[in-house]
Amino acid sequence: ASAMPSSSEVADRALGHAYGLGALLAIIPARPLYISADLPSKVFDTATQLLRNSGEHSMSVASVEIEVAWTLIAALMSLGPHFVRAHLPQIMVLWRNALPKPSSREANSSEGGRGNDEWTFLLNVRAGALGAVSGFLKHNTPALVTLDVARRIASLLGNGLGFANAFLSAHQGQAAAVAGPDGIPQVDGKAVSGEARLRHRVYECFRLLGFA
Repeated sequence: ASAMPSSSEVADRALGHAYGLGALLAIIPARPLYISADLPSKVFDTATQLLRNSGEHSMSVASVEIEVAWTLIAALMSLGPHFVRAHLPQIMVLWRNALPKPSSREANSSEGGRGNDEWTFLLNVRAGALGAVSGFLKHNTPALVTLDVARRIASLLGNGLGFANAFLSAHQGQAAAVAGPDGIPQVDGKAVSGEARLRHRVYECFRLLGFA
C-alpha cells in the first residue's frame, strides 16, 4: 500500500489544483463554449466557504485555505462585469475583512508581541486579497469601478500599506534586539518576502486604480 501523503504534500496538491483551476477559469472569456453558466458561481461559493472555515483551523491549514480561496476569486475577476457585478457586494465585504484598518497595537508594533509565523500569515492574507483586487481592477474597469467603489478600494489599499509599514517597524525593532552569533541581526526570510509581496500588490493596485 502506498504511504499516506504528508501534510505539506497535501497542501502543495491543493494549491496546485487551485492554480490549475484558476488558469482554466481565466480562459473562459476567450473560450466560453460548453462552459456551464453556474460553474463560476459554484467556484465562488466554494472559495467564500474556504475563507469562512479558515477561522476554525490552525494557522498552517488556514493559510492554504486562504491562498486557494483568493487564487480562485482572483481568477473569477477575469470573467468581467457580467459575472462580477452580482457578487460585488459580497466581494467588497471579503476584502474589508481581509484588509482591516491597522489597530493601535499594530501602529505601535515596535512593542512586539507577534511571532514571525503570525506576521507571515497576516501578510500573506492581505497580499492574497489584493491579488483579487488587482484582477478586479484589470478586468472590470471602468464598468464597475465607480467613484464610490474606487474610494473604498483606495481605503483598503491604505490599510494594506499601513500594515506593511507596521511590520517593518516591528521587524526593525526585533532585528536590533536579536542578533546572530556574528552580531548580524537575524532576518526571517518568509516574513520579509511576505511584506515585499504585499507592498508590490498595493502599488500594483494603486497603479491600476489610477487608470480608473
